[in-house]
Amino acid sequence: MRLGRDDIGALVWLATCACLMFGFFGFATIAPWTFDVMSVSEAAQRCPGAIDVSWPAVLCYRGRPLKWELGLISDHPLRYSLSLVQMIIGWSAFVFGVSQMKRFR
Repeated sequence: MRLGRDDIGALVWLATCACLMFGFFGFATIAPWTFDVMSVSEAAQRCPGAIDVSWPAVLCYRGRPLKWELGLISDHPLRYSLSLVQMIIGWSAFVFGVSQMKRFR
């Protein structure tokens, strides 16, 4: 069975959406880890009495301290790098897919 032009266009559209989701999961890890995660000692100074010292790291989300299971970037640089690469690859593939979608109008 051969795929028609509309079928190929639908597959490109689905693959482009999948690439956007793939990149978003990398972004959802990178963004808070980069900007909002802090060490337990720093968080204890900002929010005294609200931090458990057994936490690996603290995410300050809207002024509320939350336990961040992944730890600090310096604790897991490979995991951070892989999430960054995931975001870059996903969004690059999304941009490529959008450029290919224009062929199937």
